Amino acid sequence: MHVLDGVGDLYALLRGDMPVRAQSRRQVLEARAGESEYIRYDRAIAEMAGRWLRTEAGEQSRPWCLYVGFVTPHFPLIAPERYFRLYPSETLPLPVQYDYEAWARHPVLDLKRRQEALETPFAEKTVRNAVAAYYGLVTFLDEQVGLVLQALKDAGLEESTRIVYTTDHGEMLGEHGLWWKSSMYESSVAVPLILAGPDIPAGKVVRTNAALADLYPTIVEGVGATLRPEDADLPGESLFRLIRDGERPRTVFSEYHAIFSPSGIFMIRNSRYKYVHYVGYAPQLFDLVADPEETRDLAGEASHAEVLATCEGELRTICDPEAVDRRAQADQHARLEAAGGRAAVLAGGVKIPFTPAPGEFKEEGR
Repeated sequence: MHVLDGVGDLYALLRGDMPVRAQSRRQVLEARAGESEYIRYDRAIAEMAGRWLRTEAGEQSRPWCLYVGFVTPHFPLIAPERYFRLYPSETLPLPVQYDYEAWARHPVLDLKRRQEALETPFAEKTVRNAVAAYYGLVTFLDEQVGLVLQALKDAGLEESTRIVYTTDHGEMLGEHGLWWKSSMYESSVAVPLILAGPDIPAGKVVRTNAALADLYPTIVEGVGATLRPEDADLPGESLFRLIRDGERPRTVFSEYHAIFSPSGIFMIRNSRYKYVHYVGYAPQLFDLVADPEETRDLAGEASHAEVLATCEGELRTICDPEAVDRRAQADQHARLEAAGGRAAVLAGGVKIPFTPAPGEFKEEGR
């Protein structure tokens, strides 16, 4: 990864002890039409991927795998003018529970809002403007993906290439009074996942839960290879198998130990419920069938006590959340100390308002 100065965001290691980041609020207020380094980076990535597909992919003697990584849609919310104008802000739906009175209340979420300078709600006009910019960035990304897929077709490889489209995280975009990621709400933790190509039925929707851990065995199978014996205990399974098997119950797992979290956050999602475990804090429980927008936390309701206990028990078959949290905190504390401690990191300020594109793209257009 191209990380500023090669050290990463040490400031974020402060986690729950981190002071307010005023620039987080400014990133929402500054959403607009325009150009950014991320836009230029993604255009360059699409061009490079297309060039390789047209000139080199067909020359390969063995199955190949091309990874194409775009940055958008991502803060800063700056979308090229023609995409931004596609979404008149007054016509857009407002985020779920964006209104201050409807915000979900939980100590960890309240801390996140405080650290991101979000305690004062944004005006409706500001929210709509930010949503319009984000939608514009999504459409810009769609176009870049389309350019890559057109290059694949031009190369005559469309019928012999399997394609996986997914992302690393979502965007809260004002829902529940939250922005960015760093939470276990669906808008943050759920990601798109689309497969296409030989032996993949067009238009088929498989509702079995899947996770990014499934990508490794999927890619291995997709290029005609087999897993090694030492991979037998890995948690993922091939998505091609999930397609072949049809829908079935499956639990997926996620964990978070980074910026804006005072302690570890763990989540499991089964066919109906999502259970969120905060180390040292009360859990959350959502019925995603009856309440897909996660507006009603059932964790404190006696009628769901058994479901809550069952979900926690299932989580603990995957990991010991308290032990994992201790290890993560200890590792991060060691990194802070190696950097001079909390005072030194605070004195250095925030080094990464958002990860910059690599210098060679900015300077040479490659």
